[in-house]
Amino acid sequence: MERTLTFGEKNLLASIFGAMLPYGEIRVRINSAEIGGENNSITPEGHPYFSPHHAKSDFSSATLDEQWIFFHEMTHSWQYFHNIRPLANAIGLFIASMGNYQGTYKYDLAGKTRFGDFNIEQQASLVADYFSLSKGGAVRDNASRTPKLTDYDLVIRDFRASGRPTVWHAQNGRWVRTGG
Repeated sequence: MERTLTFGEKNLLASIFGAMLPYGEIRVRINSAEIGGENNSITPEGHPYFSPHHAKSDFSSATLDEQWIFFHEMTHSWQYFHNIRPLANAIGLFIASMGNYQGTYKYDLAGKTRFGDFNIEQQASLVADYFSLSKGGAVRDNASRTPKLTDYDLVIRDFRASGRPTVWHAQNGRWVRTGG
């Protein structure tokens, strides 16, 4: 199954991503091969593949926990469309963590102001935690178990300064880059 983002999902994402995602380019898919495990969702090349256990027809009406997963995966989409390659980075993290990939998600905001100071999984968890916290929910991967929304201000400001996404299109027989 493949679908586009719903109107509700685009509005939900815009609350955090603004114009930083090419909403019309993104296709939502199912991780039917269960790559990474039966509960694993992945976004290797800009298009999220949600675990069959987490897939929704519209994440804008999902629970906050389900929306956390949605924002985590959509941050990987943001990475792809901002010239960060999630798949290559994930392979590097797997090797660097000596196979303990779950250990790559935890992050600590202390003393950090740049979004780029975090690895791809930390970035995705940071954005999802920020979204959850902004809706009165809990964080999952912040080293501080009781963060305040204001703790995220500098890093989220840097994230939001990343600009428009980069999208490649075929035009008159050649590839043309827009955005970014």
